[in-house]
Amino acid sequence: MIDLASSAAAGATALATAIGTSLWEGIRPTLQQWLTRFGERRAQIALERLDKTHTKIIQSPDATSATDQEEVRSSWQTQFEDCLKELDDTERDHFAQQLLDLASKVDTQQKNNGASAGDHGIAAEGNVNIKSEQGSLAAGNITGNVDINKKYTYNIQNIFPPLLQNIPNPPSAPDHSDLSLPNQLAPYPYFTGREKEIEFLDSLLDTPFRTVLIHGEAGVGKTVFAQTWGDQTEENFPDGQLYINLQGFSPDRHPLQPGEALRQFLDDFEIPSKKIPPDLRAQQKLYQDTIRKGKVLVVLDNAFSREQIAPLLPEGKDCFTIVTSRKRLPSLVARHGAESLELHRMSDEEAINLVRNFIEGSDAMDRKLAAEPEATRELVDLCSGLPLALSLISAQIAVRDTASISQFVEELKSIGILGAAQDEEGHGPRALFSWTRDSLSDQAKDVFDHLSVLPGPDAGLDAVAALTGLPSNEVGESLEQLVSFHFTEKNVKGRYFLHDLLREYAMECLADRADEHGNIGIRRLLDFYLRTSLNAQFRTSPHWGKIPLPDPVPDSIPLDFDSVTAAKGWFREERPSLIASVDYAVEHDLPEYACYLPWTMSDYLYTEGHWNNWKASQDISLEMAQRVGDRQAEARALRIRGLCLHRVKRYDEARTSLHAALPIWAGEEDAQDRGRVLLALSWVEEDEERYEASLSYAEESLQRFLDCGSSPWEGRARKQVALCSTYLGDSEQAEQQVSKALQIHERNGDQDGIAHALNTWGTVHKHLRNYPLSSGYLEDAAQKFHDLRDYYYEARTLMLLGDVEKAQNDPFAARAAWRKCLEVIGQIWELSPDPVHERLRSLDEGQTR
Repeated sequence: MIDLASSAAAGATALATAIGTSLWEGIRPTLQQWLTRFGERRAQIALERLDKTHTKIIQSPDATSATDQEEVRSSWQTQFEDCLKELDDTERDHFAQQLLDLASKVDTQQKNNGASAGDHGIAAEGNVNIKSEQGSLAAGNITGNVDINKKYTYNIQNIFPPLLQNIPNPPSAPDHSDLSLPNQLAPYPYFTGREKEIEFLDSLLDTPFRTVLIHGEAGVGKTVFAQTWGDQTEENFPDGQLYINLQGFSPDRHPLQPGEALRQFLDDFEIPSKKIPPDLRAQQKLYQDTIRKGKVLVVLDNAFSREQIAPLLPEGKDCFTIVTSRKRLPSLVARHGAESLELHRMSDEEAINLVRNFIEGSDAMDRKLAAEPEATRELVDLCSGLPLALSLISAQIAVRDTASISQFVEELKSIGILGAAQDEEGHGPRALFSWTRDSLSDQAKDVFDHLSVLPGPDAGLDAVAALTGLPSNEVGESLEQLVSFHFTEKNVKGRYFLHDLLREYAMECLADRADEHGNIGIRRLLDFYLRTSLNAQFRTSPHWGKIPLPDPVPDSIPLDFDSVTAAKGWFREERPSLIASVDYAVEHDLPEYACYLPWTMSDYLYTEGHWNNWKASQDISLEMAQRVGDRQAEARALRIRGLCLHRVKRYDEARTSLHAALPIWAGEEDAQDRGRVLLALSWVEEDEERYEASLSYAEESLQRFLDCGSSPWEGRARKQVALCSTYLGDSEQAEQQVSKALQIHERNGDQDGIAHALNTWGTVHKHLRNYPLSSGYLEDAAQKFHDLRDYYYEARTLMLLGDVEKAQNDPFAARAAWRKCLEVIGQIWELSPDPVHERLRSLDEGQTR
């Protein structure tokens, strides 16, 4: 007897190996012949997607990743297993043998070309060009001439190599009394049944087995079961309940990367952004420290692979993890000791109870169910025990309460739902979806179809309005209709999203329409994100100014904000969708949005510590700008990329990026942009204590700002000139420039500029040994930075204040400043406490002597 699981795995590995090579054309006819046996439509859709993946890799090898092959391998292992299950014993063995033969054929051809694809890496002989993703490792034995190249990927959510070479240890996590305790679970109000499964999970609460894998087919209710059980046992997890959809089987999106999930969890605990390091390993440590001593439930929904979820598994003995997946994930069980629970379709009794829960409170419908027991049982048989199908039909029963159960049964039979929730193409209950969609208003149908092209995991009302081109009040009514029909779901944050099966169906509905509504809709949404993001950035950071954008899309109405809090709140909610929109723009050849959108959210990503997103989005912006020849966008991306590299102390790379921007901004009309680049170069040189070079760049940048009349940037340049002059001993120029800088910032009401100018005044007077004046300015600066929640500069100012207090022989004031500095450093990742501890030890030793 052939091992069917091994055959499916071998065939899927062969397919993934061949998909990006010339071998694909050789195996495509064989695959088409096999799949046609299971439905022509099924074969057509599958082959179209594989062809698209093949073309993507062949045409743009530097824009794809090993993740593409892994997605193909994992997805097709599951599909081959499903195909095998549909055959009788004889056909099953024959098909399994064909899969093994295919694997052998591909492996042989690969060996002839110089490489062998195995389970544990790549063994290669001859001249081989190996490309690996950034942050990944090509493992195996290699002989001959080998060229190893790094591969660029456009997926912003990928984690780049550590941005810092010497990252300080992340600060210790706050006590749970200092944290927001998240509750991200959205229980299902109509939940019923699953008593044995609930009993199984309950039994694990007092055991060492604290990770459970819930697996089963699409639509069987894994997510609902996990969230409802978590809600019912909330008292066992008083320190938080985390939830995230890992998008493992989304029809059109990459599985979520661990770094994105980690950052969302840290944000859910409302850990200050300044305390979150950019490095993945450091974030993982902070996450583990945050939950280690607590009783936290973590629900990792829709997981694709063990590698995706391993960094997210809690180490705390009192934490509990539920992983849901369509796959069995044997390595999760073997390597992490997870318990495995397969969720099957509902029994007839459970299904009937689910229908009753939907219509609870309607005496007429209760009597109708009781009066038609056979029709009711036949109704649930038509759903084959799938909760998703039951929910859709029950919603119809609740709405159309004048129809009898028998009428529903006959109606469902007439459209071809004959006791099988999966149709012949294997893509979900399409006939049932179509039947439900026919009950929607025309406007609700339009909204549903458009939701399929959302770039992000979910969307708010304003974004859906932009996508559809409809007024918000009309969109809201349609969305509520979709929710009531269970065609759309609403999470705890009030944002809308689709089940993967329904998303795939909605994509097909939109594709079948004769017009270009989908293309127009996504352009309208991207335009909405672009212009709203620009407005939000201008509100939070007015000195960034605005940039010329492409012509607006008709009917795209961006939001505006009346406060910094509102603007930051919008960024916080929409960040995953904004990041996904940049990826979407690249993948769908919309370079104008890939060029400009990263700029509009740059300051938010920087100030809130999303540094991987910050640099990755600028890399994409730079690549797209160069591809389309947009020199202004190229220069902007080079400048911001330089700022990012400077902040993480990669000074040579920062210089290279900034110098590359200067020739582009050489005209008189480019004075302000050129001045910003020169000022950034001054900051780089200052950090490396090259004060003469730093002063030269600062003075040149000041002249550019004077030429164009940009007072916010003039003030910053004067402050920088003052600082460099101080270090070089020119106290007269330092005092003159910092005085003007402070006046400019006060006139503009620029609180950030005022804080930095006060800090510079304190530094100037310290060098002049005017210690009382210095300590006064530094105290004011520290308070300003604290009010602005800029803990990095607050800590640096307090450290300098302690030095000034010590210099004027006041050890008590020095100790107070340094102890306060240590408290602030505990809220950020960027500064090490070691220099402060050294100062305190020196102070104590001096007093002892």
